[in-house]
Parts: sequence; structure tokens; C-alpha cells
Amino acid sequence: ASRQSFWKRRAQRIHKFLRKLSGLSSQQLSDLVHRSIKSRLEYREETNVPDPFIGRDIKQCRTLCLLAAGAGGRQLTGIFRNLFFDYRHYSGGLPDCTLVRALYEDENGDPCMHGHSATAVPKSTSGMSSVVDLGEWVGEAFSAQHLDAVGQAKFASMLMDREDEFLGCDKIGESKGRPGGKSTHGSSHKQNPRSGAVDGDGSSETDIITMPERLTLQHNGRCIRAECMMVEVKSHNDRLDARQEDWLNILDLHGNARVCKFVKSPSDRKKHAPTKRKRGSEELFE
Repeated sequence: ASRQSFWKRRAQRIHKFLRKLSGLSSQQLSDLVHRSIKSRLEYREETNVPDPFIGRDIKQCRTLCLLAAGAGGRQLTGIFRNLFFDYRHYSGGLPDCTLVRALYEDENGDPCMHGHSATAVPKSTSGMSSVVDLGEWVGEAFSAQHLDAVGQAKFASMLMDREDEFLGCDKIGESKGRPGGKSTHGSSHKQNPRSGAVDGDGSSETDIITMPERLTLQHNGRCIRAECMMVEVKSHNDRLDARQEDWLNILDLHGNARVCKFVKSPSDRKKHAPTKRKRGSEELFE
């Protein structure tokens, strides 16, 4: 007998999980992500079973909570349903970019309700929601400290000793073909003699892994609404394939999904436009 698929073997459990997920509020989704990462950390500490991604997920925990709250339960349900059903097919084709922002949703002076507490807030005269500073509220990759660390790491990498660039070697290292020649291309990226050096994400190798505080959808006593948009980027001569169209339809059903397509500038169109050449009474194009 043929073996049943992942979906069929776990259909009952999957449907139960998806029904629960679709009904969760933004705050409940944020707490779910936090609890899931915390459970993985506790499991690793109790069993010593390696989890290669736990460090990365802990450092991005509050950001992941923000993305879950911004996407919403219904959109996440649509994403997981397709990955559960056919991961091999739907693991590709997702949009290139995820845009996220947070807005204060209590501009009308209504009390901010989260859990069992209410906080009165002043009325806004503008009538428009103001944007939340993600660096102050979420921190992590949005914080000024992180951005400075990443900038310094990039600047330091520009000043690394790269002999291949100064010797005029190409990407595969032309000096390899010469007697006694030695290519150093790529070696500066692998060597990192400094202990506790800053990685590309601004973190340190010596950081102690600890769970951050849970992300609450409040800041300075005001309610926050998170929003996400998925964007597929295409050049002027590129087209969507079938999987990309499927994903955009799925994501846009319960959220926001868009295509950002670049077009040729007027100067490029003029540069590639056919030129006219007259011959007698006829007009020829070259």
C-alpha cells in the first residue's frame, strides 16, 4: 500500500490547529510565537538536543511576534494550510519583501483595551493614526544600536585586506594560475580572529541566549495596530509564474499583497527606440 501524505496522516490535527489559529487576536498571535520559541529553548536546555535556529529566533523573537500580529490569524492560516498540503510545491514562490508598520489605533480618545485593563488616552486633532517608532517599541533589528552595529561591521569589511582586489585578480583568482601565485579571494570573509566579533546581523558571538520580554500591543499607554504587506518585485520584462500568482491570491485574500513592477525610464525608452531614416517618400526604421 502507498504511504499517505503528510496532510492525510495528520488531517484532523491540522484542521484543529488551523481553526484555532484563524480565531486568534493579534495579541494572542504575538503571545503564541513567544511561547513557541520559549518552549523550544526550554526543551533544548532539558534534553541537550541541538536546535540550530533557536539563537536566531530568540534574537528576532519580538520581530517575529510583530509579523504574526500584523499578518493576522486568517492570513497565517492560509499560509500554513498550503505548506501543510504540499510543502515541496509551495515552499517556493513567496513574495520577495515583507513590509511592516505599526500605528496607534486610539487616536479618537477611546480607552485602550488589552486584557482586563483600560487606559484613557488624549484625543487627536489630526484624525489620522500616527506611526509607531519600531526601534523604541520592538527594538532588535529596528533599534538604533543594532543599525549602528551593522553599519560599523559593513564599514570594517570594506577596510579588510583584500589582496586580490589590488592585484587586479578576477572573481576566481587569477593569481592561482601563476607559479607561486596565491589567491586570497574569500579568505577575508572566513577568517575572524577577533573573539566576540559583530556578525552581519549586529549580534555578538559571545551573547548569552535569553528570552526577551513578550511583545504587548501597547506603547506609552496607547493601543497599537500592526500591519503587514507582502510585495513581489519584478523588472520591466519579467512575469509572474504560476506559484507566485497563487501565493499573491492567497495572501491578498485575508491581507495585503502587491506586485511592484519596475518600468523603463523615459531616457531608456528613448535610447532603445527605433530611429527614422528617410529615403525618398518612404520612412524606414532602423
